[in-house]
Amino acid sequence: MSVAVISKWKQGMTVDAYQRLIEAMGLTDTLPKDCESHTAGVAEDGTFIISDVWATTEAFKTFEHERLEPTIDVLNIPAPDMVTVLSLVRN
Repeated sequence: MSVAVISKWKQGMTVDAYQRLIEAMGLTDTLPKDCESHTAGVAEDGTFIISDVWATTEAFKTFEHERLEPTIDVLNIPAPDMVTVLSLVRN
């Protein structure tokens, strides 16, 4: 079952930092394996939000541990303040 993953940063993630992160992971023109959709933007209060749909929670966790977290560490970007995983009933 597909899952939505919503990540929020109150501080520390900017458009520039996001672009550096995507470039460093080689994802400027493609999505990671098993990622069905990806959006990113800035809310009115300045919160940076990334919303993805993944084939499974396990696929997201694998990407998070093997690619996302190491790249965030190298780029000195803070981890998100909140990550919510939702089991989708409609996609």
